[in-house]
Amino acid sequence: MFLGRGSSWNGETVTYSTKGTYTSTSNPAASSVTIKVWGAGGAGSGEPGGSQAGGAGGHVEGTTPINGGDTITVYVGGSGDGSKTQPYSQAGYGAGNGGGLSGVKYGSNVMLAGGGGGAGQKGSGGGGGGNGSGSSGTGSNNGGGGSTGGGGGGGPSPDRNGGSGDSWNSGSNLVNGGNSGGSGSGAGNRGGGGGAGYYGGGGGGGSSGGNGGGGGAGSGIISGSWSSTVSQQGGQGSSGAQDNGDPDYVSGRGGSAQDGLVVIIYS
Repeated sequence: MFLGRGSSWNGETVTYSTKGTYTSTSNPAASSVTIKVWGAGGAGSGEPGGSQAGGAGGHVEGTTPINGGDTITVYVGGSGDGSKTQPYSQAGYGAGNGGGLSGVKYGSNVMLAGGGGGAGQKGSGGGGGGNGSGSSGTGSNNGGGGSTGGGGGGGPSPDRNGGSGDSWNSGSNLVNGGNSGGSGSGAGNRGGGGGAGYYGGGGGGGSSGGNGGGGGAGSGIISGSWSSTVSQQGGQGSSGAQDNGDPDYVSGRGGSAQDGLVVIIYS
């Protein structure tokens, strides 16, 4: 979904608050664009009655020159949509998958915010990266956060290890968080899935002792000719969105178990 405001050209703000991939075209009079991005939060709430939760997404913003009529590719992540499910995933029954990445690609300019890691049954998900690494999940057998140079490692398990995160590959691999691992039976044994990002976080593992770890979060990046940049890492576990007092922020986006958000301000 996008919402434009302003009936005459005094600049324009376009808000993308529904998960998906979009194309935004600048007004012919535009010469600059400021973009604000919130990654999606990880899903899941741990064992019934427990306190585990997916991590919040990262936050980045910046400004770059633009030519009127140019197009920007926009990515808005969904909560729980960032983790691979093949060849297997143990998410469910109290564990959740990681959040999707959010961001933009405009020529050689890329700006991404990582998705938060999913909750394991005995560990919270990591916080999505801003311009840098996502954090690891918590608990035993947790998944590692993705960095700007490689995916996070999966947590160990005697049954199925959590999977490692992968590269976003210039937008062709948006679901790149590691799959959830752990045991397929027994309370507390399932790990959370990794969040997506520039590189995805690793999925949590688990053991028969009830140690399903949280998934690692995806990394973010600011690459190209951006100025006035902002970078904030999302919080681990049950956390609200970063910079949620921003006048362009949309309530209910970017925090734990919430979809992402991208705001484009043309001037």
